[in-house]
Amino acid sequence: MKFAMIKDLVNNKEISFLKSWKDSNKYFLRIIALRFFVFIIYSTVVLIIGAIGLYFGKNISLIIGAMMFIVLILFLYFRNAILFIEDKNSLSALLLSFKYFRKNYKHVLNVFIISTVIGAAFNFFIPFNSINEFIIFSTINVLSVVLNIVFDVWSDLFLFFSFKSKGF
Repeated sequence: MKFAMIKDLVNNKEISFLKSWKDSNKYFLRIIALRFFVFIIYSTVVLIIGAIGLYFGKNISLIIGAMMFIVLILFLYFRNAILFIEDKNSLSALLLSFKYFRKNYKHVLNVFIISTVIGAAFNFFIPFNSINEFIIFSTINVLSVVLNIVFDVWSDLFLFFSFKSKGF
């Protein structure tokens, strides 16, 4: 439902909960399939890293694995935006995400860096004190959850608007 609302916002359409609910049903199986494919891709990478670790050793596999995961994250970064904005099926969204990265790698890298830096700022925004009083601890937890929700929505909006502005 969130992505359907963001799609309407990006396309300058009126946002309504009922319309977003109906649209989200259209994308439900696509999102499940997309997450399944991403799981298969990551699992394959983990198996490859494990094989590298058995053959070359732990240190080499950690370095190669970290590089593979960073590249994979960048390759798949716009998969949800492509799924919704381009109205593709899950496999097409994955393939177009790879193609988009190859064509616009600087844009993907810039959006990733901006999102990561702002996400880190949100995570460090709340001071952690050693005060163990229940009220203060509960307030900090609630504030942390609210800030994480705000960042999550902002991050998705930023991602969709960035994709829409650059396009294929």
